[in-house]
Amino acid sequence: MQITKRNVELRVDDSLMRVYVAAPKAPGLYPGIVFYSDIY
Repeated sequence: MQITKRNVELRVDDSLMRVYVAAPKAPGLYPGIVFYSDIY
């Protein structure tokens, strides 16, 4: 399976949140995973 990967910046309130998106290149529906890490 080939995977496409990219970094994206989302606007959250008054700042930007950097996120990493990886998804299969082939069209279709796939399950998703959200990983959240909060480090102070």
